[in-house]
Amino acid sequence: MSSAAWGDPNDTDGTIADEPASMKAAAAARVPQLSAGGGMPYRGLVSLARAAIGVPTAGLSRPPTSYRPERHAASLATHLVSA
Repeated sequence: MSSAAWGDPNDTDGTIADEPASMKAAAAARVPQLSAGGGMPYRGLVSLARAAIGVPTAGLSRPPTSYRPERHAASLATHLVSA
């Protein structure tokens, strides 16, 4: 399978796979610190927004306040390391 199918950030064929890389580049142009550590601050913010807003809004999880803080920390650490 080609790397483009996995959202290769160097893939610029104009498809939806380009969107995350484009958003990261635009955000980093305004706030260069988001690129620190291979983009870890950016990944953390995106993961936080997805977990706290996107997934509960879509009805795929309970509200964030129903989880213990330790669960949030473990989830964020997992997303930072695996992204």
